[in-house]
Amino acid sequence: MRARVSQPPDEAPLRALPTLGVLTLVCALFDLIGRRLVVRVLSDRSLATLSHDVLVDLGRGTQFVRNLAAFAGLVALASALGGFLHPRAPVPTPQRVGLAGFAGVFLPTIFLSAVLPVERTTPIVVLVACGASSFLAILFALGAVRWRGPVLLRAAVGVLALAAFFGFASTVFLVLARLLLWDTGYSVGMSLRRVGEVAWLATLVTSALVAWPIDRSRRVQAGTAVAVALASGGAMVVLAALFRRASVELYADLVYGATHLELALDSMPVAYPALVLASLPFGLAGLASGDAGRRFAGVALLFLAAGGFSPSTPLTLLFQALGVVLLARALVGEAMANEPTLPSLRTLEAELDAEPTA
Repeated sequence: MRARVSQPPDEAPLRALPTLGVLTLVCALFDLIGRRLVVRVLSDRSLATLSHDVLVDLGRGTQFVRNLAAFAGLVALASALGGFLHPRAPVPTPQRVGLAGFAGVFLPTIFLSAVLPVERTTPIVVLVACGASSFLAILFALGAVRWRGPVLLRAAVGVLALAAFFGFASTVFLVLARLLLWDTGYSVGMSLRRVGEVAWLATLVTSALVAWPIDRSRRVQAGTAVAVALASGGAMVVLAALFRRASVELYADLVYGATHLELALDSMPVAYPALVLASLPFGLAGLASGDAGRRFAGVALLFLAAGGFSPSTPLTLLFQALGVVLLARALVGEAMANEPTLPSLRTLEAELDAEPTA
């Protein structure tokens, strides 16, 4: 028996990223900053005095962007998943089977949710999509964390798996508590949710540190630092102004709508939204890196921030899935670059590609 040992191309799992992935990222940032923040602020009569016709036009425009992001993101995610499900991909066979199963549930559900009217998207459909997306995230993260990559990148993938697990577990407990009027289930669900929120915030912080373009020259890093400081400072000023002018109910609704965070919102209403806004420029800074792993980590950070913690809508679930795939691909790519011939991959290829000799 003789086996052919080969490595997949470095960019194989992300063939659609340069085109559809970038388009989806732009739409994701527009959805986060435009629809879930700016449009909601403009819709409040105490902060803006726009006419009803203008608000209707804004709603139609944001709906078009959301649909564009959904279709582009689905194609990009299908291409990325196809790279990991390929027989020559650096993924064990049992994990590929699990990924194929959950992807077979998640992708059609998101597609139907995008093309069907909103009233056809029932809570059961959303719950199934949440479960499939969460298990996809857990499988990707646990499969990627086995690789010997940078410590911070492995930490980001590990806490992301925790955030996905506790987020979905809390959703299940809270739904059951609401249906069965179960007080204990509500307490357990909220406790799990708090742990998941901390893990999600830790994912953003570690991903921001990984995405920093340390491979560039000092001049480029200094310019990037200035740009990040200006962007973060401007975001903080806008957040502070919104906190002073908006009502408590509107501010809480904006924060939850943009991030799905509730942790200590009453005692520290600015801390967690400020942390999320401060992490976004670091994700953009990662695009200036010449290292593929840092670029993937930066884009993953932006997608995760756009999806928010424990997403519950088809589009935000899609953003979470794209962020998980990119972060996992960054770790696998770094590990394969540092150790091009891995025993586990050799064994897998020996099983898949073995052929008899004459």
